[in-house]
Amino acid sequence: MAKTVQDEIDRYLATGDNDFDYRAWPGDSFLEKATRGREDLRDALVAEVKQRQTGIRTRRLPAGLDVLAYSRDKLAPMVRGLFPRVERPVVLNALARSVVFVHRGNVARLLQGMNFHRSAWELASLYLHNIGADPLGDTQAIVGMGIELTSYVSMAYFGQTRPFEDFVVHEAAHVFHNCKRRTIGLPSARRKEWLLSIAYRKRELFAYSCEAYSRIHASAKSPEQRKELLEEYRNGQVPYAVKDQEAEHITILEEAVAARNGWKRILAACREDCWGALRAPTLASDAPLD
Repeated sequence: MAKTVQDEIDRYLATGDNDFDYRAWPGDSFLEKATRGREDLRDALVAEVKQRQTGIRTRRLPAGLDVLAYSRDKLAPMVRGLFPRVERPVVLNALARSVVFVHRGNVARLLQGMNFHRSAWELASLYLHNIGADPLGDTQAIVGMGIELTSYVSMAYFGQTRPFEDFVVHEAAHVFHNCKRRTIGLPSARRKEWLLSIAYRKRELFAYSCEAYSRIHASAKSPEQRKELLEEYRNGQVPYAVKDQEAEHITILEEAVAARNGWKRILAACREDCWGALRAPTLASDAPLD
């Protein structure tokens, strides 16, 4: 049975799926059908979000927060530890600008501006989950998500209580292997195409290791405190998502907290061409950060 426009809208709102040929929409060409279809699906998504958030009090950005400055402050230690001095300003600026906090004041604009319908649907559900509204479809509650080179973070980020979590750092760590150097204006070569070359199976391991180490690094005042915090993390704070790699994850963090530059130790363990450099007795990257 042929689908109607309303059928397609209902399917999209329920599942995030859509007909890429836009066959239900009228028009003399694919472009005409696609234009109408995109407008109808995205308008329906925005309207659904507005309806579901009605009557719900939502969290606002902290008063006076400069998002760019805040993001730069969060991400600077990681960039300083992973990149040479000459490249740090470019990388840090790109990462800081990639962070977008999703709230009532910008969610409609963000949904309308997404390139893909599925991504817009997932972002809408993330937002609804985190304000306590009914989500779209059978989706899980998460603090944020990375889409292309942008990190979308819900306002729940500012209410986090787990001491070793930081989604801003976690998602920035994923940008490193998703972004080519030339995209942000850095010189590129055949063996140096991406910001960081992270082994595919270790990408989540890398992100979780950077996330945990960033909190340890920020909270500890001495090497002894770093080790104490790592022990606390080991005893009940390791995320479920990395449980199947927990032993490797903890080993990486042990090496990181003991090193002068722990960020490079994490990279050495997770990079594409890692040949066991993690346990090398001396690494040039352990030199003091300048």
